[in-house]
Amino acid sequence: MTALAVVVQRMVRPDVSGVLFTVAPMDARRTQMLANAAFGLGEAIVSGRVTPDTYALARTGAPVVVKKTLGTKAVRIDAVPAGGTEERAVSAPDRARFCLDEAALVALRDTALRVEAHFGCPQDLEWAFEGGTLHVLQSRPITSLPPEVPDFSRLTVVLPPTSLAGPSIAI
Repeated sequence: MTALAVVVQRMVRPDVSGVLFTVAPMDARRTQMLANAAFGLGEAIVSGRVTPDTYALARTGAPVVVKKTLGTKAVRIDAVPAGGTEERAVSAPDRARFCLDEAALVALRDTALRVEAHFGCPQDLEWAFEGGTLHVLQSRPITSLPPEVPDFSRLTVVLPPTSLAGPSIAI
């Protein structure tokens, strides 16, 4: 007998959406996450229609935001009630501000860490905020990470004691 599952979901009409890598793809030490965000549906980001805001997030501790870069976010794509989507211009004041505040970034980071712990490996998440509520839309493993570089910052080097007469060489 074959099992079958059907997933029925409500369409999220996001204020802001984006993608997050629980390990920044170029961070071989795996100490940072990388998030992209834009107004409306994430389709604007994944299709390349906008340059999103970019956030480098610390995986642990504070401050959460290590670096942020303001994207142009010239357009947004929104779902329309009759079905389909529409592209609209983003106002100049909205283009001049970041999509996400500190509280949203903390919620995003903490949720992403729980998703990563659940699946046991670094994840590529698609997410959306609707009315202040974070929705995880999809998660999949990141498959193209460079090899992890060990953290040698806590390494203690112990050297053998040396002779006061200096090194000796056996012939």
